[in-house]
Amino acid sequence: MNVRLILRLASIFLFTLCLTSAEAQVTVITAGQLVDPEAGTALSNQTVVIENGIIQEVGGDLTIPAGARHLDLSSLTVLPGLMDAHTHVASAYDADNSPDSDWGSLLEYNVEVSTAARAIQGFLAAQSYLDAGFTTIRDLGNAGDFADSAILNILAADPIANTGQVKAYADPRPGQIGSVPGPTFFISGKILAPFGGQMRVSANSPEVALIDFFEADTRDEIRKAIRQNIHYGASWIKIIVDDQGFRPYMYSVEDIKFIIEEAGRAGVKVAAHSLVEEGARVAIEAGVASLEHGYEMSDELLELAKERGVVLVGCELGPGPDSHNALHHPGEIERIQDRLERAYRIGVELVFAADILRQTPGFTKGQLAMGAIDTWKAAGIPAADILRAMTTNSARLLGIADQRGGIRPGMAADFIGTTGNPLDDIAVLKQVSFVMKDGVVFRRD
Repeated sequence: MNVRLILRLASIFLFTLCLTSAEAQVTVITAGQLVDPEAGTALSNQTVVIENGIIQEVGGDLTIPAGARHLDLSSLTVLPGLMDAHTHVASAYDADNSPDSDWGSLLEYNVEVSTAARAIQGFLAAQSYLDAGFTTIRDLGNAGDFADSAILNILAADPIANTGQVKAYADPRPGQIGSVPGPTFFISGKILAPFGGQMRVSANSPEVALIDFFEADTRDEIRKAIRQNIHYGASWIKIIVDDQGFRPYMYSVEDIKFIIEEAGRAGVKVAAHSLVEEGARVAIEAGVASLEHGYEMSDELLELAKERGVVLVGCELGPGPDSHNALHHPGEIERIQDRLERAYRIGVELVFAADILRQTPGFTKGQLAMGAIDTWKAAGIPAADILRAMTTNSARLLGIADQRGGIRPGMAADFIGTTGNPLDDIAVLKQVSFVMKDGVVFRRD
């Protein structure tokens, strides 16, 4: 058996043992610096007391309780775990450097790879996000026949992120379903779209689109698709409003308002995929919770998004080793960076996302996701605001701002540690050396 696989299985086993004993364990972290992303400040020589995976006390002059486990991180800067609000963990296809080949490769992957295999790939990818420092992720489709639902039921996910359907499997301690390490995991199930999804399907095999999508055109089809997704664990509904002008039709404002209303009956929000101005306008006017991509947005439309409280999850992956960049034609990355600069200047609520869809040899998805930081830096976004987009802004969007994304008593003990202060240089987040999830150490270099 592969040595790395043995080590990975052993680490999962040991992590599971730790989870079973974490209930009664008091852990104390002493941090060289402790970062508050919301305030944009860092305090030196801070102590954090954790019990049952929950922060109990934070301060500079605290007494370490007798018998507590002490983690000396005095050489590190400690901060809340990061969040990526647009992932595709159960998609791991390879593609060459031609943008035109991308969807063809995805079609082949969908047909050739079973949902069971995608669930295993997705589970390992989700762990790679945690290993890189992302303690919470929102997964937005391309998971076949609900591989994301299978992953949700084995990962250490937050029961609040569900709508009740998996509570029978939930451990009473918040932050854990089963005893397998992973990030808090939000899913959207199959993507809702007009006929064809995002695929240019053949008349001979239109059913190929149904592997990743619900084709939902009528009100009855839309309602059923939403309910199926929620039944399988979706805490978000993702819709395709437009897709690069492939189709001469898209959802209308009235269609999207119906989707929002139907999903809202179960307390579920709507995320809208849009690449062109017309689609983004329709989604914003309808009132979606988040707009995904939004690469073509005028200043006037960005102002409207700000006014309506629509969060921009821009998926600003820039230059780097990820072959996903092949999706962007020459000049595309610069155009995306320009939109990010303008959105920040106008004051749109921004949330970090990398949209890692493909698999790149030699890199984990978690490592690749960190590459999106480069685009934010190139756009001139201050480090403190990039960090907010990766923590507090994301937590607000996901509805968990009272549980995660900060370091206060009563919040979950999701921490990462770096050798430098990200408020000084956000790039140090690429060098995470400590990860704690719900009070249990997942990584310590």
